[in-house]
Amino acid sequence: MRIHLRRCSLIVKTVALVGFFTISYMVVELSVSSFSSLEKDHTTKKKLERALPATKEKVEDLSRPLYIKPLPNPNALGEWGKAAHLQLNSAEKKMQEESIEKYAINIYLSEQLSLHRHIQDNRMYE
Repeated sequence: MRIHLRRCSLIVKTVALVGFFTISYMVVELSVSSFSSLEKDHTTKKKLERALPATKEKVEDLSRPLYIKPLPNPNALGEWGKAAHLQLNSAEKKMQEESIEKYAINIYLSEQLSLHRHIQDNRMYE
């Protein structure tokens, strides 16, 4: 029986605390809104309306690509999916070998290739 009474008192305390915070919030909200209505230059707005900064909406053409690829350069490394071979000096050769040992891929050459290179499409036509 005592457990039931303790649960009941806990529920009553919780409801009273939530009610107290609700009433406090309403009092503060009313006092702030009445204080702001006393200002002379303040325009009357609806109470629940938020004052958001005015932004201009831009109409964007989403069918247009965001980045326009440059024309292909046949002399660029890796252009059209062709193998790239670099003429390296001893220091660059050492960096290339270290990247192959560390990552199991030629990072040194990969950094030299353009991200925007053109690659041939060898898929079958339907």
